Amino acid sequence: MGAGRKHQVGSRLEAEIAEMGAWMRARGVKESSVLSYSSRLREFATWYRGRKGGGVTAQAVTARVLKEYERYLRRKFDAWAQVVSRLSAVRSYNRWAVATGRLAEEDSLVVRTVSKQKPRLKKRRPSEELYDGVEAFDGWLKDRGRSLATIQAQGYMLRSIGRWCLGKGLGKLTPAIATPALLNEYWRSSGRSEHTKSQGSYSLHNYVLWGIEAGKVSEDPFAEVLERRRPGSSGAWTLISASERDAFLAWVAEMSGIGMEAAREKVGGVSRFWRWFYFTRRAKIRREDATPETLEAYRRYLDQIDRPPRKRRLLSGSTINSYMHAARWFVRWASSGAE
Repeated sequence: MGAGRKHQVGSRLEAEIAEMGAWMRARGVKESSVLSYSSRLREFATWYRGRKGGGVTAQAVTARVLKEYERYLRRKFDAWAQVVSRLSAVRSYNRWAVATGRLAEEDSLVVRTVSKQKPRLKKRRPSEELYDGVEAFDGWLKDRGRSLATIQAQGYMLRSIGRWCLGKGLGKLTPAIATPALLNEYWRSSGRSEHTKSQGSYSLHNYVLWGIEAGKVSEDPFAEVLERRRPGSSGAWTLISASERDAFLAWVAEMSGIGMEAAREKVGGVSRFWRWFYFTRRAKIRREDATPETLEAYRRYLDQIDRPPRKRRLLSGSTINSYMHAARWFVRWASSGAE
């Protein structure tokens, strides 16, 4: 092991890093880049040992492992350059292993990644061919204080439903055919997760509300359904006292300069935090329970760190970030002293 280094690795990997450095220099890579890649690879080896419980080998660096590492880096670093430099070091290790015969070419990251990608058989359809009023609906959401991320997410959901409608011979999606029955049929055929279903229901309902204001439809077919399922009347929104829930949403609305409905959408993922707390502590969450320690335990739950590797059901990095973002809002409110 190299003395004085932040990330200590075994003698075998240290020897491989030295050989990889010589290989990179022979290819004209700058000395500063060689040293940087060597350091990044030691950092990866430290993460791998903590995650998998063993040393890194060329055969162990699979596309799945690299994806897990990328999720970890995205949560750790805000700057994308920090993430890219560390992933590049791991990919260089893989290329070196292939070039020196330590790893078969068919087992390289490039081959394994490309082989799993489904070929795109036809050009992606423009949004205008999938659902009616693309720009008008985006403008309607923007006028109501929705963030760019929300507008893009709802547009993606409508494109997905519109593509399904075309495949069923229903034509492109319009507010006139956007009903709960249509949405339920789409869910049955697509097999989406509960989180995605919640987003889809909200997106399609907003689309109908836009259609009513635009004069395309006269009634809201979702009104009765949403009355039965509205936040605060059922589900995870009851896993906190009504007074604290309303105070939290009012604080988010005030801090963000938006309305209550937009605030509920902004921190909608907090309900998963409340649900996790209820099933782990067998009690409704209270304001004094929202501590940094609780937040850290929730992050470990989302990362599945405390479960054996083979039993982990990994969420995407963006999904984890979304849930943690909402939970942080709740912890911030709890520590703010606002009534």
